[in-house]
Amino acid sequence: MANLVAEGDEAEVALLVRDDWQRRGLGTALLRRLLGQAERAGVAAVLLHVQAENGPMLRTLRRLDRPATLERDGSVVTVTVPVTPAAAPPAPPTPSPPRPRPAPAVPVTLPCRRRRAGALLTPPGSCCSRGSCRRGGRRRRP
Repeated sequence: MANLVAEGDEAEVALLVRDDWQRRGLGTALLRRLLGQAERAGVAAVLLHVQAENGPMLRTLRRLDRPATLERDGSVVTVTVPVTPAAAPPAPPTPSPPRPRPAPAVPVTLPCRRRRAGALLTPPGSCCSRGSCRRGGRRRRP
């Protein structure tokens, strides 16, 4: 049996596992489920009242990997477990920017061999820029 009773920003947990079902992880599973319900309900803390001699239950609470405060009052230990609010669902991944497309291939006219050695740019109107060079002007694709 597992029960969660919320009152204000705190909730009290009642948990009972039949003797022949103990030490099988059932209590841990029920407790984790109740803590999940408390998170969804917006509860700030969960209280558990455990008999001081109930070592297995106290060990189960230590294994939850949650901070807890213990207060002993006679034979009863009150365990307060803060509840973290449920995390918001992760944002959907942002689409990556479109990849740049390669520029289309454009034929390039190289200057003739005599001009290649001395000039970086072919002056407009020269024989090499018109493609009519008689000294070895040639076309090349990049």
